[in-house]
Formats: sequence, structure tokens, C-alpha cells
Amino acid sequence: AIGVDMFDCVYACRTARFGTAITSRGNISLGRKQYAKDKGPLDEDCSCKTCKNHTRAYLHTIAGKDANAATLMSYHNIAYLLNLTRGCRAALRESRFPEYCREFMFKYHQEDEARYPQWACDAFASVNITIKKSQ
Repeated sequence: AIGVDMFDCVYACRTARFGTAITSRGNISLGRKQYAKDKGPLDEDCSCKTCKNHTRAYLHTIAGKDANAATLMSYHNIAYLLNLTRGCRAALRESRFPEYCREFMFKYHQEDEARYPQWACDAFASVNITIKKSQ
């Protein structure tokens, strides 16, 4: 909504190298103990090979110890960003981009509008998109 030029070409892989996965419900840091026994995929809404074949617990176990973890998470992060972009493109074609933005923000911030960063609210408002359902 405020410019595709904000994509960082190294974001997906750099983030993965530091043990973070980009998901539809926010970023997760796999180095945290809470993922040690988590048998779920990185992102339940993702159908990439990493999400289909590896659990958060497995990636937690190898994160920081095995270069494969960074590769698997890079693969996922790139797949996530490609799917996000495809969703944007489809929403634009279908003339439902503002709704797509609202849905994205609501899900990404785990259905808690209080978690929305003010800068994001302001940026969307600058292009006439209201992202909070309560507004």
C-alpha cells in the first residue's frame, strides 16, 4: 500500500540466519525454549516444503548448530514473502486490497489490534486505508 520498494532483498535470509521465521501470525524466534517440543509447522498456513516436512521443535534443535536450519528457514521465509506478494497482487486485481491489508494486519498481530504499530496505522492512513476494524 505504501510501496513495494520497502522490500529488503536480504531480509528473508538474514532473518533466517538469526533463527527467525516470518509467519502469517508474526515472526517467531526458534531459539526460544517454548519451541523445543512444538510439533507444529513454522506456519500452519504455509505449504512450503519446510513447513510440510519439519517441525518447530526440529528447527529449534538444530538452530544455531547446523547450517541446514538457516537454509530451511530461508526457504520458508522466501516462500512466505512470495505468497504474501501473490496475495497482494490478487487482492489488487479483485479490487479488495484494503480488505486484504486489514486481514493481513489482524492475523499477523494475532487478532489484537492493540498490537498494531502506530507507524503502520499512520502509513496505511496516508493512502486512505483504515486497518483497524474498530475505526
